[in-house]
Amino acid sequence: MGDPLTEKKRIRWTTETLQLEASKFDSRKDFYALSSAAYSAALRRGILDSICSHMPSLHHSWTNEELRLEALKYKNKKLFRECSPKAYDAAYSRQVLEEICSHMEVLRRSWTLDELKDLALQYQTKRDFRREQPAAYGYCENNKLLSQVCGHMTRLITDWSLDRLKEEAAKFRTRGDFQNSSSKAYNTALRLGVLDEICRHMTYVRTYWTDEMIIQLASEYKTRKEFSKAEPAAYSTLIRRAHLIERAFGHMDVLLTNWTIEKLQTEALKYQTRAEFDRGSPSAYNSALNRNLLDEICGHMVSRTPSDNDAIYIWKTDLFFNSFPVYKFGVTSKRLGKMRIEQVSKDSGISAEIILLEQVSGSAYKLEKQLKKLGVVEKIIAMAQQNLGL
Repeated sequence: MGDPLTEKKRIRWTTETLQLEASKFDSRKDFYALSSAAYSAALRRGILDSICSHMPSLHHSWTNEELRLEALKYKNKKLFRECSPKAYDAAYSRQVLEEICSHMEVLRRSWTLDELKDLALQYQTKRDFRREQPAAYGYCENNKLLSQVCGHMTRLITDWSLDRLKEEAAKFRTRGDFQNSSSKAYNTALRLGVLDEICRHMTYVRTYWTDEMIIQLASEYKTRKEFSKAEPAAYSTLIRRAHLIERAFGHMDVLLTNWTIEKLQTEALKYQTRAEFDRGSPSAYNSALNRNLLDEICGHMVSRTPSDNDAIYIWKTDLFFNSFPVYKFGVTSKRLGKMRIEQVSKDSGISAEIILLEQVSGSAYKLEKQLKKLGVVEKIIAMAQQNLGL
């Protein structure tokens, strides 16, 4: 029987070999993408800046004076945003946009209340009004006029009781279809903790997303919003893999959103943890953070408790290497029990069958190395396979 735990031979990186490796690349992005092991080694040793000094910086740190001079090149905010998006975004984030754009023409028209009412009468729902007349709708929203101009409209808000959620979920065969076609019902069920209950009849469809699959798929979209709407499963997996964020989103356009509390609540419901929220929608996260709304809109999220690293684990995955099942072996937290392993397997998109989970005295990391050297791990796995009839 082959060794299911076969690993690639590790390279012992010295400062000289790291410098040589870094010299092959023109940017840190390429260095990370094509030689991640060397990149990570340099980062851990604190020499990344020195060995990458020949690379041009892709991230310019704008001073307020530079932002002011850049803004002076444009006649209005629209041109500023389209021609110099990074400077515009920096000014927006620092809340100096109005100050440096004071010389610009104002393209936004001023609406009278009667004009807004006449315009709103053409639509039966707020959704149609917002979609067809975003400027007018935004003006009403910012000036708290929606109740005055939209009083005649039909409300589309549904009071989702458990029975209504079950009835809605029964229309779909998979959770993906449910989320894509009835996001409000899906998000309500997620927030109330009844999603598993109302989705029991659904077919469980699992795709194991490799890093390459996610990067290739992300390259087909121009914005995060397009990607998240078209490929929610891939997007959800991506935001749990922090090392892929820059590679997947680097080519995408940055869209500025006027984040109302309602929009922030809806956006936050897409994520299970604050870390995923921050990675997947940094604009919304920072807006909520600056306005002290995170606790309010993140109440449904799971807290990722840190590991104590005081236990050894072995668990069997649903993956195979050279026709042999793949096992995971390493250090975890006894206090967290199965929760940590289940969390990792879920984030990775693979199943987990626990073979061993034992707390140890002394250093779990040292014991891990000793067990590997003595071949004890292979013996435990062989015994487990015999018991399982493999």
